[in-house]
Amino acid sequence: PIHHIYNIVVVKKKMSPAQFPTTDGTCAGRCSPTGTGLGHHVAGSSGGSALSGNILQINVASVNIKKIDLKAYGIEKAICQTVLTVEGVTQKTKELRGLDPIWEENFEFAVSDPKTTTVSAQFFCEGKQLGDTQVYPLEKLLKMKATFKAIFVPGGKVDMMFTALNFGDEEAEEENDSFMDFL
Repeated sequence: PIHHIYNIVVVKKKMSPAQFPTTDGTCAGRCSPTGTGLGHHVAGSSGGSALSGNILQINVASVNIKKIDLKAYGIEKAICQTVLTVEGVTQKTKELRGLDPIWEENFEFAVSDPKTTTVSAQFFCEGKQLGDTQVYPLEKLLKMKATFKAIFVPGGKVDMMFTALNFGDEEAEEENDSFMDFL
C-alpha cells in the first residue's frame, strides 16, 4: 500500500477586521454587528480607516456613575454599555462591570452629510437604559480636532471624544464681538 505524508505549515498572522472578506466580497470590518451598514469598530488605538468618504471617529473613554442609587433603578450589579447610532448603523461598547468602567474603544462611522447627520448615544446598565437618548449634531466639528462630548446619566456621565477625520472646518469661526463696540 502507498502512504501519503503531508507536511502542513500553519502560519499565524494577526489580521485586522478589514481583512476578513464576507460572502458578498465586501470586508467584515465595514459592517455593523447585524451584518449591514457602514459602521467600523476599532478597539483600542485608532489605525487606518477601512471606510471612505466623510468619516467620524468616536472614542468612548469611560463612565462614572458612582453617585447612582442602583436600587432605585432595580439594578443589582452594574454592567455598563454605551450604544452609538449614526444613520441607522449601531455600534456598542463591550459590557463592563462596575460603576466606573474604562472602555477606551474607538468607533468609526461613514457620514453622508455632516451638516444634517446626528449621533444618537445611549447608556445602559444591566440592560436598562439610564437617562435620555442624547443627540449630537456634527456640523460644528473641526477637521482632525477631538471634541469632548458626554452622555449625562443619573449619578454621572459617559465621556466621549468625537473627531471628524476628513470633514469639517479647518479652524473655528471667529466670534463676532462687534456688539461690544457700543458699550
